Amino acid sequence: MNYYEKYEENKDCEEILGVSYQSFIPLLIKVVQDQQKEIEELKQQKEFISDKLDTITSLINDSSATIPISDSQQNPLLYSDSISSLKQTV
Repeated sequence: MNYYEKYEENKDCEEILGVSYQSFIPLLIKVVQDQQKEIEELKQQKEFISDKLDTITSLINDSSATIPISDSQQNPLLYSDSISSLKQTV
């Protein structure tokens, strides 16, 4: 129920304004529901990230875990070696 229609101005005093707090109740309920939904979503995200962190931590701490290295290891070509070979051919 909205009480704004029942407001009557008193002719003997200055204008007084009022607020109907009952009109705010549905808005407040909606805001709290939206906030609770956001809290639940953030909890799910936190749990997902925590699980991923636990997985990464266990992989790092696991002594049997090895980092895959490719079989074809190439010797790096040094810049100075390439210049010296050019000088020899010129």
